[in-house]
Amino acid sequence: DKKLIGYCSDGQEFKRGLKQVWSTIRQRAPYYVPVVMWLPKYNLSQWLVADLLTGLAIAAVVIPQGIAYSSLAQVPPVYGLYTAWMPCIIYFFMGTSRQLSIGPEGVISLLTGAAVYVGFQDVQDSQTLYDYTIPRAAVLTFLVGIFTLALGILRVGFLDNLISRPILHGFVSASAAIIFVGQLDTFLGFHVSEQEWEKLIGVA
Repeated sequence: DKKLIGYCSDGQEFKRGLKQVWSTIRQRAPYYVPVVMWLPKYNLSQWLVADLLTGLAIAAVVIPQGIAYSSLAQVPPVYGLYTAWMPCIIYFFMGTSRQLSIGPEGVISLLTGAAVYVGFQDVQDSQTLYDYTIPRAAVLTFLVGIFTLALGILRVGFLDNLISRPILHGFVSASAAIIFVGQLDTFLGFHVSEQEWEKLIGVA
């Protein structure tokens, strides 16, 4: 009898624990997965057509942008297409901004290409180069994702305020100049394998 009573009390405590866990999940879910909060309120008749047209307009920009940025990251163009649509699907569930366009970004693509291209500057065949750069880019992306997730959990986003705006503006301007020079030979229809300033001289 005592064992039976003990089992019953343990079962009740287990049920109470499950209820508490479920209650916590329901309270925290809108914060981490905002789609559960706004999707039930979505008005199909008023917003669907406008959202579809907006999506098509953004796709017309993001798809060629992703293909172009794949060359900066030293990966095949199809990977640029992956980065054009996959982040949008994830952001649909976890994002909070209605105006933000998610996709590949020039500075990140440039830094990725610089990291995965080290040691293979003399490789001329693109397929051979991709055999080396694709695994490197995948590992780098995974590590950056883990690091960013850890920063989000620790809530250290305030560190961004320590970087002054002039430094950010200078960094973005320099990155734009490097991207422009890096694409000059491709834009003009020939290949120069040197680094940016040597490439600029070679193009000239």
